[in-house]
Amino acid sequence: MTIRCKLFCLMTIVALTAGAQSRQGVVRTPQRPSAASVKISEAVIALKGGTTVRSRSNGVFSVTKKVGMGSTFQVNNVTKQGYELFDRKVIGKSYDFGSKEAVEIVLVDIRQQQRERQQLEKKAEERAYASYRKKLDRLTKQYEQDKALTGEQYRKQLQELQEALERYTKNIGTAVDYYLHIDYLGMDEKDAEIARCMENAEYERADSLIRTVFDPTSVVTQSQAASAEIDDEEAALMAQLDALKQKRAQKKAQDEKNAEYLYYLYTIALSNFNNDSAAIYITARADLDTTNIEWQNDAGNFFKDYLQHFDKAEKHFIRNINTHLLQGEAGELGLADDYENLAHVYYEGSHFQKDIDRQQAIPLIKKTLAIRERLLGENDPLTAEAYNNLGLLLNDTHLIYQAIKILETQPGEKHPYLATYYENFAALRLIPNGYWRQAMEHYLLPALEIKEKAYGKESLEVAENYCRIGQLYIKQSHYFRSHGWDDCAHALSYIQKALQIFERTYGHNHLRVAEAYLQLGGVLSDMAKRNNIFGNVALANGYLILAKEDLTEAQNIYQTNKEKYGIERAESSHVNKLLKEVDKLQKELGEMVNNPGNRALSCKDLAALNYSHKNYESSLKYLQQAMRQEYSYERSSYDLALEYLDMGKVYYTMDDTTKAQQWFDKALAASQSTTTYKILLELYDSHGESLKAADYCRKLIELERAEGAVWPEQYERMATIYEHAEDYAQAIKYWQQALEIRNSDYHTPPAENSLINILLSESANSSEQEFYIPSHYDNLVECYNKLGKAFTNNGDKSNAEKCFNTALTMQTDSLGEEHELVAACYDRLGMMYCHFGEYDQARIMLDKSLQIREKAEYNNGVSHDLAIANSDICFGKYYAAQADSTQALKYFRHAYSIRKDALGLSASVAECWLCVAKVCEDFGRLEDALDCYYEAINIILEADDGYTEWAVWKETAINPPKYETFSLMQHIKELEAKCLPIETNE
Repeated sequence: MTIRCKLFCLMTIVALTAGAQSRQGVVRTPQRPSAASVKISEAVIALKGGTTVRSRSNGVFSVTKKVGMGSTFQVNNVTKQGYELFDRKVIGKSYDFGSKEAVEIVLVDIRQQQRERQQLEKKAEERAYASYRKKLDRLTKQYEQDKALTGEQYRKQLQELQEALERYTKNIGTAVDYYLHIDYLGMDEKDAEIARCMENAEYERADSLIRTVFDPTSVVTQSQAASAEIDDEEAALMAQLDALKQKRAQKKAQDEKNAEYLYYLYTIALSNFNNDSAAIYITARADLDTTNIEWQNDAGNFFKDYLQHFDKAEKHFIRNINTHLLQGEAGELGLADDYENLAHVYYEGSHFQKDIDRQQAIPLIKKTLAIRERLLGENDPLTAEAYNNLGLLLNDTHLIYQAIKILETQPGEKHPYLATYYENFAALRLIPNGYWRQAMEHYLLPALEIKEKAYGKESLEVAENYCRIGQLYIKQSHYFRSHGWDDCAHALSYIQKALQIFERTYGHNHLRVAEAYLQLGGVLSDMAKRNNIFGNVALANGYLILAKEDLTEAQNIYQTNKEKYGIERAESSHVNKLLKEVDKLQKELGEMVNNPGNRALSCKDLAALNYSHKNYESSLKYLQQAMRQEYSYERSSYDLALEYLDMGKVYYTMDDTTKAQQWFDKALAASQSTTTYKILLELYDSHGESLKAADYCRKLIELERAEGAVWPEQYERMATIYEHAEDYAQAIKYWQQALEIRNSDYHTPPAENSLINILLSESANSSEQEFYIPSHYDNLVECYNKLGKAFTNNGDKSNAEKCFNTALTMQTDSLGEEHELVAACYDRLGMMYCHFGEYDQARIMLDKSLQIREKAEYNNGVSHDLAIANSDICFGKYYAAQADSTQALKYFRHAYSIRKDALGLSASVAECWLCVAKVCEDFGRLEDALDCYYEAINIILEADDGYTEWAVWKETAINPPKYETFSLMQHIKELEAKCLPIETNE
């Protein structure tokens, strides 16, 4: 290359470099009373044309002008995991490369904003209810003391006040949205103080501060006068154009300040249920600048949601449409929002006014969808919202399903709107067509999980979801193929949770509370009928008593509202109908079963149902009701002890050990019986508290010794407790003591006329010549096996081998060489050798076991297959011990297929899942292991803890999970922590 060419290239590079322009920007969070503004790194700013830039550690980003970009650039989107745009106006806005002013993009932490939203809504609701009570007291005084109102006037004003309260609480979210979008950074100190007062619902102080700087009665007049003055000066003094521009800017700033004060006054008026003043303030604010999108939206939504003045709402939304149309391409996204808002006016208005055509909403939503698909793409959440709205208008569930799919593919936490789409799809498509289980498992329960995370477990949104789930279970319980009892129990559990939230939020005399009581009464009435059908007459009568109590509560609330507001709800007639049915069924049952104990019996049953569904507060409530009942007989200290134990067990499950111990102490003070000790040792052992369990077992042994009885079962129980604690030396000690007693019992000859001798004699004379083995013989064999296992776990191969061989000899002598129990003895020997790493010897034992099972005689083919499955499990464990996962899983799967076909959901099938889970866990496949553990625990819970039609009454109502179940659940939690670590915010 010549010197001239090199010089030309160098000059070209310098020229290009010198001509490059860039615009600086910063990404930050808004400054809020609870959090200072911070710079955000790694935010992705997508520009029109496909270019993206990323903010650095200090939040700063730079947009460099490239060939073909022109003199401006536009921001298409800004993304950051866990954040969203604080103000969407930045989207589509043009920025000049020639400007030196930094581009400011504000993002908000979604989780922080949700928490702040809940706090602000709570404060606003508390203030609203305080204002409501104040006005109610004043109105009552005017009616009752001052006699200033007639009865008709009083009822009318009461109704208006209640409606105002309902409309205000329904639209608190709109005001909260406004507050959440206040950025305190650089705000005037006094304005910041006013804003903080508004957020904290300190409206009197806010009102006082506003009026020191602002007169709401003259704001529009002043603004119009200022505009006229400016227009006159502009025409006469063109030479002072720069000064006029500055003055116009000042006027705009003043308008915005005045608009802020108007909005505060509007909010204060709403909190006092003064809708007329609120309408004046919000309209004045909107009229200050008819092109301000936010102000028109606030006014439109107020007239739509609060007053149902749809013509006025329409005016404000049409203003926004005209504003965005004038903006051209830059205003298209806003135009889509305007179309959607106007569609809501027509859709909702058609329910109130006959002259409003619902069909007007359809083309508007179609326009919204078309714009969002074109500008945002098919997978944007706003596009999903348009799909959902159009689906509701057209009753087209395919469109709602499209909305669901869009939100399901979004990264990060699930969007709260997804819960709404789930509910809409279930309500329109699945439930009307009888797909109740699918609606519950795939839509309503996932929607509940999303809402609990987004709004909190005590929110009204969650309570409404509880009601929907409860209603579906009620409907399902009437289906002839349903799990009747279980469906009723689920319905009760969910409706009771909703009732608790409604009462805490609305108070006792709210209509929503009455509806919940009505639903509870209906379910309890159904359960009474079911119990009557199955012959549980006393329990049926108890349920009728409880149903009548809930229905009476509902009736009283409806009556109270009727007396206050003169409105009779249609549901009240349904309450009266159900009460008549309850009275009729009570008469049919007869007086002989109508005693106070029936109510206590049903309360205990409901306590058990609520406990099994983890609704512990309701379980305690029903246990307390049962304890307060009068009985037709005097209860013994033993009965009282059992009731105290139930209370303690619920508190213990809730991890309130202090209250649990208080109830356990009361139980022990009432009755230190073997039953009390057994219940406590089982409870503590099941939850891994081995020291406490062993202490109560020791007391049980001492009590039996004092009564002159020495039972091996208690020593075996003590041994099991120490095995759970992995103290095998102590376990061996107690197994040996139990073995000593059982050997003594076995070798002591029975009395001549004892039942054992009679059975042995009958067996000898029978044609089958089947040798009868007494139960204590089986117990002795089992004791040798248990002791052998304890020796194995303690590393004592010699003694373990002796125990297992002794058991093998006893079984061979009594049953012959070819019997399933003999094969099981070889299995135990094989597993013992595996434990000590002697795999060749283990294989010999397992092969012997399999040969016996293949030759043994069985009653049917199923029994033979199940016996082979037992060998499959042992062979699987044998290969797993040698780290051969392929062979191990092969045997476990074969055992699973046999057991599942033969036994269905059973502990044996769960064992297969546990074996597979253990292999996956040992080989580091933790997520696969977790899935298998889930399958196992679901089978165990359904097989053991399911509420069946034929209830077996136990001495106590509350039955916590067994040790094996609790231990497995604890292990699952530990594995979840490894697979699914929970993110924490510092």
